[in-house]
Amino acid sequence: MDEQKMGSVGNNNMGGNNVPPPPDPNTNINLRTMNTDIGSVAQSGGGLPEPQSISFSEIENNTPKAMPQAPEPAPAFHDDDLPYMVKDQAVSGGSNWVFWFLFFLLLLAGIFLGYFYVWPQYKDKILPPKTEEVGQPAVNIPNETTQPAMLAPQQHVSAIGMKDSEILKVDLPSYDKLPLLAMIKNQSKNVNDRMVEVALTVSGMPADFTSFVGSLMDDSGASKDLFDFLKQNFESDFTYYMQKENGVVWPGYVVKLKAGAQIDQVNLLAKLADLEKINLNDLFITTPAGKPQGFRSGAIGERFNSRYNPYSVKPASFNYGMLGNYLVISTTYKGIFDAAGLLSL
Repeated sequence: MDEQKMGSVGNNNMGGNNVPPPPDPNTNINLRTMNTDIGSVAQSGGGLPEPQSISFSEIENNTPKAMPQAPEPAPAFHDDDLPYMVKDQAVSGGSNWVFWFLFFLLLLAGIFLGYFYVWPQYKDKILPPKTEEVGQPAVNIPNETTQPAMLAPQQHVSAIGMKDSEILKVDLPSYDKLPLLAMIKNQSKNVNDRMVEVALTVSGMPADFTSFVGSLMDDSGASKDLFDFLKQNFESDFTYYMQKENGVVWPGYVVKLKAGAQIDQVNLLAKLADLEKINLNDLFITTPAGKPQGFRSGAIGERFNSRYNPYSVKPASFNYGMLGNYLVISTTYKGIFDAAGLLSL
């Protein structure tokens, strides 16, 4: 009967929602506990323990009930603790303020030392070297009210030592050959038997040697090569002289080799030999009478040599030679010989 009731209870529990009624307090159940087993063994004189039949009411009365636990008391708080807490918080806040003040002070000191003392010593090693930008040179464009700067005229230096009072001054309008020859012929009327230097200017500026001689050369290729050679290796300033012989005025030219000219004596004379390949009749003031006899070598005193081309009618003779650092071109032998005596050699 007891097993049937327990099975019924189990089946009802497995059924889900149906809650069985509480058991009858007077119903007995077989129960084994340590106490029942000890009592059973004692009664049987050492036999096997047997379960004891006990009612539900006895189980409920004999089950000890748990005593309710009192809640733990809250920690006691005393007014005497308040000053110490406030004091601790004050001390903690003060230490934080001092820490941050010292931190910023050291930071500023580090920045100051780094910028003014450390950085100047290492910036050249860290930064790449500055490179200057290469561009077009600046060009100053004058406005309408700006007057162009006037260049100071170059001073003429006489190569043959003539005083300024002994020098004729002739200003040419240009380097055009015909006006130039007409002006020179007009000035030749003032020349006597003594050598006379003529200071030539073009529009107020000292005449340029290669421009002046180049205007009297022909248009051959040899003339162009000679012109370029003279311009590159000889100075711009030159001495132009006239000398009357047998009633005719004969001109001559003296120009100095540039100080920085990179040419040896052999190559210099080889390039000057182009003078023998071109027509130089316009270097004479008056076209010489007779015919040229061909170039040959001759001596100028005991120190220098020259090349000359005599004409069939004396004293016309085209002469040229390097006398020291001076190139002398003369239309008579007497003219180059006298000029050699006046040069500071």
